[in-house]
Amino acid sequence: MSVELEEDLVEELKIAVAAQAQEQQERSKKAPLEELSTETPSPEALGASGERDKDGLLENKSPYTLPQGYLSPSQIGMLQRCAYQYYLRYILGIRRPPGYAAVIGISGHAAFEQYYGDKIRKAPLLNEKQLLDLAMVIHDEKILELDVPVSVSERDETAQTLDKLLTSYIPGVAQFIEPKEVEVRLNFLSKCGVPVLGFIDLLRKPYAIEMTAEHVLDYGGLHMGDHKFTGKKWASTKLQNSLQFYLYSMGSGILNVEIHNLVKGSAKKDSSSEKPRKPRAARKKVVELEEGQEALPDLLAPVQDVGSNVRILRHRFDPGEFTHVENIVEDAAKQISAGIFPRCDPEAWCCNPQWCGYWDLCRGKR
Repeated sequence: MSVELEEDLVEELKIAVAAQAQEQQERSKKAPLEELSTETPSPEALGASGERDKDGLLENKSPYTLPQGYLSPSQIGMLQRCAYQYYLRYILGIRRPPGYAAVIGISGHAAFEQYYGDKIRKAPLLNEKQLLDLAMVIHDEKILELDVPVSVSERDETAQTLDKLLTSYIPGVAQFIEPKEVEVRLNFLSKCGVPVLGFIDLLRKPYAIEMTAEHVLDYGGLHMGDHKFTGKKWASTKLQNSLQFYLYSMGSGILNVEIHNLVKGSAKKDSSSEKPRKPRAARKKVVELEEGQEALPDLLAPVQDVGSNVRILRHRFDPGEFTHVENIVEDAAKQISAGIFPRCDPEAWCCNPQWCGYWDLCRGKR
């Protein structure tokens, strides 16, 4: 499965899981982002009228007809890749089980949500072994719930992978973070009248070095964080051009975004075939900690590698480009409302039985 499809599946599952959990909370409970005043306010802040639907959105007098009542980054991504796939999934309601990679992502997210949630609650923190056990419990529940076939060897390999990631991420990244909130529901109305829904993995407070004049802060220094489980490391341009985080920044007003990219690994390279590399200069330590603690380097660097399997990417989004993002959202809403769902080009990378779950209903139909 491609990186793009895998990420969209994880995002769609996260939205479904988080929406289901929040559905059980009391209606009177304050929404996570309600305390933030945003440039693009939520439907509630705009005073829109109407009843809440099952996802907690307010029905508004939007000129668009959307099957879910809102758009999300994963929906727009699917529409742009293959509009006919969007038609099958969201108009006809034909669901296909996600790939195993999406289950791994959901399991890892659960461990991090527990860790940061305990930090916020000032509860005893689970160690890496306990977090792994929690992730595998969620893993086993999801493969049953979603009917995803997994062999014993695949499960063992997943446990080993998550163990390595947790062992790198918790002491190398998570212990330095002071979280503000986790799994924040982002529900806002775009200027073109389209409701947008998403969930932010993490809002964190700034590091001491980020309080300097050289680093521009918003909303008291809040930074938006998101966990991405991938087979290959993200390049910095992937965050800089991410529609998901353009939307999240536009809707929340939080412009400083960082990706916690957890690399699940690949086949070992033959070191004999690699060209010798020049030794890298030692990284400058920028955080002063108590004796015995290891400082986290490059806290302001756009790209920071923590070991071989964790990469942190940082970017500050430019509000000057939000008009372009609004146009993308509006174009998607107009296309869906008009009922125009063409099949993608057969040469497109996603038009493949390996990567398209609807292949048998389209190009592969006999």
